[in-house]
Amino acid sequence: MDNKKHQEQISCIIEVPTQTMEEDIVLMQKQNSTHRQKGQHLTSLERGKVAGFRQAGKSNRWIAAEIGVCPQTINNEIKRGTVDQVKKSNGKRVYHRQYLPEAAQARYETARLSCHRPDKFASVQVFLA
Repeated sequence: MDNKKHQEQISCIIEVPTQTMEEDIVLMQKQNSTHRQKGQHLTSLERGKVAGFRQAGKSNRWIAAEIGVCPQTINNEIKRGTVDQVKKSNGKRVYHRQYLPEAAQARYETARLSCHRPDKFASVQVFLA
């Protein structure tokens, strides 16, 4: 009798409903934490979203989840785009830091210019002539 109960328990464990392959793929896609391919750079629109979310007081992790990037990407972006602002208040200079998406985009474009492989045509022009 105990053996029969044991076999029934095993058969209940084994009889797990299987999913189709399409359902498995959809489930894996939903479990994926990022919404974009790895290695893509932030666009100027996404930098604007970061600025808006920062002004709304959202955390870096929340912003990262919303945009679909790693939290470290948001941290690096905020470092890249934070500038010191000077404001006169009652005749005194008041300094504060602010994230500006335009500054971040400008720094990104400047850094992007120098990250490519140097052009070889100028050095081999004599050979080609």
